[in-house]
Amino acid sequence: LACAVRRAGASEQAEVYRDACLAHIPPPGWDVEEDGEWSAPEGFSAPAACGTQLTDESFRQLCAPHLPPPDWDDEEDGEFQPPPDLPLPTCIVLFVPHLLDTGATGRMELLGALFKAAQKVPKHPFTFMWSEAGAQPQFEAALDISMYPKLALYSPRHEVGVTMAQALTPDNIDAFFLKASLSRLGGLKAVAFGALNNVEAWDGAEAAPETCEDPTYDDVELDGPL
Repeated sequence: LACAVRRAGASEQAEVYRDACLAHIPPPGWDVEEDGEWSAPEGFSAPAACGTQLTDESFRQLCAPHLPPPDWDDEEDGEFQPPPDLPLPTCIVLFVPHLLDTGATGRMELLGALFKAAQKVPKHPFTFMWSEAGAQPQFEAALDISMYPKLALYSPRHEVGVTMAQALTPDNIDAFFLKASLSRLGGLKAVAFGALNNVEAWDGAEAAPETCEDPTYDDVELDGPL
């Protein structure tokens, strides 16, 4: 069982992320009985720079709209024809550790780093997404991802990708995005994978730790006297 890392208090980066991207969910410690029903700010819509959790549905919608829907049947529906001249974005995916390893605040800090960097490149056709470690094993394997956090780029048009080799620091993320926007990233390789998983959306809460039942020895038979 992974040992959870807990932060004493949310960093400024985590707070900025929560305020900008998770304002539609109750803050930590909100008690309906004491505080009343939670209501999100009127007209709230999370900015694209917040990043969308990676699922098969969100991937097809935001990253690869040229792919047919999962339930598309060529025999019944005919050959799928995406709209002509369909613009395909460059997909930036941040793979974060399991929630038990970082805690909610640690995850928000990582997503906050992506959010801060993403705000600096609003004019480039990037789509920002994130995924928890192990949630999309085929995609991770295709990108040779085995350690987290890890930032990756995937081009659905050319079906190639690359990961950022450096540590996840603001300067390194900015440099990675700059090279990507100028098409100067090296190390691109072919990336092939099957359908992604539709995982449960993260609600900003802490992970529920795994529980283990105490072992029983009712069925154990001992030979000889104790």
